[in-house]
Amino acid sequence: MKALIIAAGSSTRLKPLTSKCPKTLLDVGEKKIIDFILDPLISLNLEILIVTGYYGEKIKRYVKKNYNRGISFIRNPQWEEENGISVLKSEKYLKNEDK
Repeated sequence: MKALIIAAGSSTRLKPLTSKCPKTLLDVGEKKIIDFILDPLISLNLEILIVTGYYGEKIKRYVKKNYNRGISFIRNPQWEEENGISVLKSEKYLKNEDK
C-alpha cells in the first residue's frame, strides 16, 4: 500500500513563517511537521510518495538526511495552482493500487 503526501504549496496563510521554508519543515516542539506525518506511515511500513513544489529541495534534503528508507519524491512544477494538480502528477505512481 502507498501513502501520498502533498507538500507542494507555499502555505500563504502561514506567512511570514513560510517565507523561506515550506510548512512541512516548520518546528512543532522538538519535531518538524513532516516528522509527525512520516513517523506513523513508516511504522505501518507503507511505500511513501511526497509531492513537492515550493522549496521542494529543502524537503527532499531533510527527508533523505533524517529517514533511512526509500521515500519517493514527485516534483510538481505547477505547485502554485490548486492541490488537484499534485494528485494528478502522482497518478502514474499510484497505478495498480487497490481502490
